Amino acid sequence: MKLGELTFSGVASRPELLSPSTRAYLSDTTAEAWVANIDPAYHDGIAFCDHYNIDPTIGGNCIILQASRADKKWYAACLVPTGKRIDVNGFVRKYLKARRVSLAPKDDALKLTGMEFGSINVIGLPKEWPIFIDARLAAKTFVVMGSGLVSSKMVVPGYLLAKLPNSELIEALGK
Repeated sequence: MKLGELTFSGVASRPELLSPSTRAYLSDTTAEAWVANIDPAYHDGIAFCDHYNIDPTIGGNCIILQASRADKKWYAACLVPTGKRIDVNGFVRKYLKARRVSLAPKDDALKLTGMEFGSINVIGLPKEWPIFIDARLAAKTFVVMGSGLVSSKMVVPGYLLAKLPNSELIEALGK
């Protein structure tokens, strides 16, 4: 599969280009997914799209959040279109019924996801985590996002995002 300047191969032929948690999830499904090597200097959403001539409307950025209320602390993930922002302290905080929501500490996010910073994705996250997906991405034929490793990107069909454990589609999650 070719998108922009990249040629993506089926993940079955290049499993080393996926984080272990992403690889494990995809190996348990029949969903098609593709992966390609990239220059890690261009792993960030807009820079990646510009460098590889990828339409940013099919790009997804994953944000890991830490929520808290009283003594309880938990994590959630949001997948939004490249270049869009999330109303963490408004919409997401209320939706999670949390007193406080913030970006998860980097070390926690990396340890809990088993993925590299700058390439975290929503595939293969802990099953108990709520996952909020911008509905525009789930409606896309293909979505380009991190593979769990900064040296590669992954393409998945949009419908797969809505089938992830604990996922919920949210209209215009990214603003």
